[in-house]
This record gives sequence, C-alpha cells and structure tokens, in this order.
Amino acid sequence: MRGTWTLNVRASQPVTRSINQAELRWLVQPAEQLVIDVTRTQTTLTFDGTTMSSPSNGTPVEWTAPTGSVYHLSTEWENGRLEQTLQETSTRTASFRVSQDGQTLTLHGRVTGPQLRRPLSYRLVYNRAS
Repeated sequence: MRGTWTLNVRASQPVTRSINQAELRWLVQPAEQLVIDVTRTQTTLTFDGTTMSSPSNGTPVEWTAPTGSVYHLSTEWENGRLEQTLQETSTRTASFRVSQDGQTLTLHGRVTGPQLRRPLSYRLVYNRAS
C-alpha cells in the first residue's frame, strides 16, 4: 500500500449532492494525489499536501484539519485493509484496499453526523504512480 497514488476520476464515484457546510465538503473532497507511508508503528497519509499521521494500532490522536477543526484521528489495519476514522461532530470512515496486482487502490468513504439527513457514501479509485 505504501507509495504515491493518483486519482482515477473516471473510475471514482465521489459525493455528487450539494453540501453547504465547508467542513463536510472538506471531508469528502477527492484528493488528486495520495501518498501513503507505513512504518511498523505509524501510518501517514498525505492528501494533496495535507498530512495525517497516527499510530497504526488504532490509538486515536488529536489532528487539526486545514479548516481549523480538531478531530480524533485513528488508523488501523484490519484484514488487509487500512481503516481510518476522523471523528468530531461528524465522523468520516475511510477503508483503503489495494488490488491483487498492487496497481489500484480503492477508498470507500462514509460520513455521518447530526447535520446530515442520511450518510454520505463515496468511492475513490487511485492508480499507483510509484
């Protein structure tokens, strides 16, 4: 999973409904480039220059988003998938899985929160760049 990934717009299914709140828009905005670095104890994901780093064992850490909101960020490995959770008023869960040939990464995302009538679900597909 480690490496640089580029968004495949045609294969992706981003959130298409209108979102009025800036915080929610930020949570579901597709990154053009995703860089993943994994060590034995730490997982770091960089979405278009915004870095999110947390222990790989699911222990939550405080993380400040570009919007200024403070989230509890956790990352853990489960059955070959990388599971990331951002929690504040809203919660975004993202599940990352790499294809068997190692060339495609799929992110399944879901955002829930009191300001949403129903959850936002989306799928982003990335191609390996390096």
